[in-house]
Amino acid sequence: FARLRTYLDDFAKLNDIRIDYQIAGNEINVPTELKQGIYRIISEACGDAVRHGECHVIHVKLDLLAEKNVLVIQDDGIGINAHSNKDKKVKGIGLHNMQNIVRSFDGKFSITERHQGGTEVIVDIPYKTKIMQEVIG
Repeated sequence: FARLRTYLDDFAKLNDIRIDYQIAGNEINVPTELKQGIYRIISEACGDAVRHGECHVIHVKLDLLAEKNVLVIQDDGIGINAHSNKDKKVKGIGLHNMQNIVRSFDGKFSITERHQGGTEVIVDIPYKTKIMQEVIG
């Protein structure tokens, strides 16, 4: 995930925001397709947080656990409900893309407004995805 770290550092500088990120676990068993999917989800979520959520800080936490991969992205922006009401004409293509990526790995996706303000995206992808089953057997 070196490319992801570079992306987050560059994105933060380019948009004059702070991105705190934590990547824990061993990425050696994560298939390339899943790494690419996680990268795309994070880039979509960060882009939406800046463009629509008007955030200043984003927290990204990726846990590569033995049984699943868990990604949590939180921002301090105006929140998903406020941004949906403000941009009614926006169809939410980024949100749709994130959901499709997660679905392709048999994962779970949720997006909610945080009580403290901002938005939280949670992605939970089981370790034994379709891709892993194809690789293994």
